Amino acid sequence: MERHQHIIPRLRLQAGDHGVVGAARFYTDVFRPFEEAGLELGATGVVGTDDGVELTVAGLRLHLTDAADSPGGAVISPATSFLVNIDPVFFGWSADSSEDDRRAASARTRAILDTVWDGLVADGATVLMPLGEYPFSARYGWVQDQFGMSWQLMLTDPAGAPRPALIPSFLFSGAAQNQAGEAVETWTRVFGEVFDGDTGGRSRAGALVTYRDDTGPAVAGSVMFSDAQLAGVWVSAMDSGAEQSFTFTDAVTFRVSCNTPVQAEMLRRELGLDSAGTDRFGVSWEPALADD
Repeated sequence: MERHQHIIPRLRLQAGDHGVVGAARFYTDVFRPFEEAGLELGATGVVGTDDGVELTVAGLRLHLTDAADSPGGAVISPATSFLVNIDPVFFGWSADSSEDDRRAASARTRAILDTVWDGLVADGATVLMPLGEYPFSARYGWVQDQFGMSWQLMLTDPAGAPRPALIPSFLFSGAAQNQAGEAVETWTRVFGEVFDGDTGGRSRAGALVTYRDDTGPAVAGSVMFSDAQLAGVWVSAMDSGAEQSFTFTDAVTFRVSCNTPVQAEMLRRELGLDSAGTDRFGVSWEPALADD
């Protein structure tokens, strides 16, 4: 993880009787196996009576709030999720290791993926794609947990380009269909301009795979998968290959820690945020000074 995390996802959870502190404990327990990889985990403290809890999961800082204590009636939709890269490299796999050691690390990684999955599919969860083998991963599953947040667990190819364990992921569907490519290009350019030269604030394009043919609502040439680094934080984006009724909501907002008021205002202007902080793709951003 970058030394300073400029972008912090703020999640408005349907916490219910558990409360936001209970949700934080749930995530801490579920993702406990990542401590084996040396990835930071745990709550950094209660922010305020009505302002939730800050939590680090697999090295990424999150801000959890309870929908019951938050303004607005929108709930989290599967359009915004977290891609959980469970990479054998995190658990001891190395190209220089013996075949037996690599096999053992891969087996351990698969077991950890299954353990995390079992934790997320607790009471009240909805499985969006069952855990199994897919063309893009030997083991993958997508679940919306009991608090409304979605997680895509993926067994990652250890020979591929390294990525963090936890990556915010955007599924462009509904009103946002076929806009993933334009959105990622826009975000990469804007964050690059705003945070140019800032320590830990690198912005760059990453992987890009496009649809060869029309696939459901996804047109040929639209994005099957892409990722990019925005001010040091990796995100992924794709256009849906199946008809979906949902799109982005402000129940997930991305707080952007800026160093100066000028930087915050530049980000608002260049992203084209409306009065509610939403860009033209429907994603919500909250530029704010670092000490706010």
